[in-house]
Amino acid sequence: MRKRNRLFVSIALVGILYPWIGLSAQTNDEDEELKTLKKRIAKLETAYQKQIDELKKIVTEQQRQIEFLQRHLRLPIRLKNGKVVKDPFHLLSGDLPKQKEFVPPKEKAPKKAPKVIERDANTSIVRADLRWLKDNQNADGSWSSPGHKHDVATTSLAILSFLGSGHTHRFGTFKRSVTKGLNWLKKQQTEQGSMKVPGDAQAPLFDQALATMVLSESFAISRDFKLKKCAQRANDCLLLMRGDSGWGWSSRVKNGNTVMTSFAVLAFKAGKTGGLKIPKEAFSHATKFYEKVTGENGLAGYKKAGDGHSLSTRKGKGPIVPLFTSAACISRIFCGLKTSSNALSKSYLKLAEHKPETALNEPLYWYFGTYSMFQKGGPNWKQWSRQMKSVLYPAIEKSGSTKPQGVIGELCGRAGSTALSALTLEIYYRYTRQYPRATGK
Repeated sequence: MRKRNRLFVSIALVGILYPWIGLSAQTNDEDEELKTLKKRIAKLETAYQKQIDELKKIVTEQQRQIEFLQRHLRLPIRLKNGKVVKDPFHLLSGDLPKQKEFVPPKEKAPKKAPKVIERDANTSIVRADLRWLKDNQNADGSWSSPGHKHDVATTSLAILSFLGSGHTHRFGTFKRSVTKGLNWLKKQQTEQGSMKVPGDAQAPLFDQALATMVLSESFAISRDFKLKKCAQRANDCLLLMRGDSGWGWSSRVKNGNTVMTSFAVLAFKAGKTGGLKIPKEAFSHATKFYEKVTGENGLAGYKKAGDGHSLSTRKGKGPIVPLFTSAACISRIFCGLKTSSNALSKSYLKLAEHKPETALNEPLYWYFGTYSMFQKGGPNWKQWSRQMKSVLYPAIEKSGSTKPQGVIGELCGRAGSTALSALTLEIYYRYTRQYPRATGK
């Protein structure tokens, strides 16, 4: 009986104490959450208080700057007591002076349009020449010469004129024309490096020299190594075609002439610029020839000193101009002779005495002469330049082409003459002087 009573009492106590124990545990959990919330709130208050303090500092600093500007500009400033002080420094008596009304400046008269600079005038004419050449290119990529005897030379001149304006087979407005021309030209080259020309051609070496110049210059500008082999073979072949003295119109000739030797030197110069293997013998052989054909008066002859001044494929019809002297001048510079040397001084004087004239239509003299005088620079170059443009500009027709004249006209026709005109004008902005310190502007 007693055990039963004790059991009932225990059960009753458990029933009374169990809810109280659960409530106590719940209260403890709520206290922990409350403490956690209070800690978070405290952290937030601290963070916000820091931001508030920083904002107060910024506002205070800005207010200080505003007051400083007001004092510096002597503007009215409101003091803490509400009074407005017109002159914070008390340097003025009475009201501040009124500000002057803003008066907009008068519009200046527009400046007169500047004169077209030399390069822009030249490039606009050159573009017309190039467009004509593009429109008159054959379907196979070549340009035609009279009787198709010197198509290689004519095509080479046309491509050179495109290269002179920065158009290659890789980039430029006329890259398609250049690509077609180069592809045709490469097909004309044999395994030995010589160019295929008709058997009745008057000057096969003329085609070889110009084609060598084109391949060398194309490689030098574009760095297309597919052209390197062709250019190197052409240079090697041209060197082998030299005579006992200089280069002639044909490899069978023992004694060369000034014009062909100059074309050979220009070709070797392009190859050397492009990094091809051009032996020193190529330039030394030409140097010996020029020393042989140049007289004491500075005039260079055709094959020997005093041997005429001009050239024409038709005897007796060539203009009397120092064509050979102009060809010798530019070539001797590229062979290493400085423009300030005594050997060239007399030659330059002869060129200065025979400036381009309309009555003396020999575009090849215009080209070699302009190239030579440009290298010299100075007052004579300026006079030559003005005279050259006054003669060459009217010679170019509205279509953009140039009437065939002189040696190039007879050998290469209208296409060759047009290309030569473009090459002459490109000298003004295309080339750099070989010895800039020794020349003027």
